[in-house]
Amino acid sequence: MKEYLTIKEAVYGEYVEKRSKFISGIYPVLSETEASDILSKVKSDNFGANHNVYAYILSDGTARFSDDGEPHGTAGKPVLEVLEGSMLQNVLIVVTRYFGGVLLGTGGLVRAYTAAAQNALSNSSVVKMCECVVYSAFLDYSKVDKLTAVIDKFEGSITDTVYEEKVKIVFNIQKIKTPDFVKSIKESFSGEMIAKEEKIGIFPVKI
Repeated sequence: MKEYLTIKEAVYGEYVEKRSKFISGIYPVLSETEASDILSKVKSDNFGANHNVYAYILSDGTARFSDDGEPHGTAGKPVLEVLEGSMLQNVLIVVTRYFGGVLLGTGGLVRAYTAAAQNALSNSSVVKMCECVVYSAFLDYSKVDKLTAVIDKFEGSITDTVYEEKVKIVFNIQKIKTPDFVKSIKESFSGEMIAKEEKIGIFPVKI
C-alpha cells in the first residue's frame, strides 16, 4: 500500500474579486462517487450561484476537473493545479462563484479561482495515510502511562479508551514499525500485558 497525504476534514474559505464572491470548500474523498455526491450537495446548497467549479485527485491516480461554464482553462484547471502542487490525494476542491456584475477577464478568473482554492487549502489540516495495525490491550490503571509512552515512542494513535475494572486501550501502529513495537512491549511489560492484533487498515498518522 502506498502512503499518501490527504486532509483530516472538510474546511472552507472565501475570496472576493470585484464583487464576485468565490466560496471554496476542500473535502476528503475516497472515490469518484463520493466526490460526485459532495458536488451535488454543494450545488443544491448554492442554488443561486453562477458556477460550481471543481477538481479532485484520488490515490489511484484519477484526476478530474470542470470549468462549469467558465471560459475554458480559467477555472477547473487552476484549481487542479493547486491540488497538484499540494501533493495531496483523495481530495476534492469545489469553488462556488456568485457573479458580482463585473467581468474579470481570463487572467482575472485564473487568479481568482487559484486564490480561492489556495484559501481553502491553507485552512486544512494535512495528515499522512498509512497501513497500520490495530491493537487492543487490557491493563491495570497503574500501567496506562507506561503503555501510552510506548505508543507515543512509535508515533501511534490511541483511538478508544474504556475504563472498567481494567482499562481497555485501542490504538494504531504503522505496520512497518510493528516488529520493533512488539519487541518494546515485551521488554516493557515482561508478559504482564499483551497487545492483541485486531486488524490491519488505512489510518492517519502523525507527520
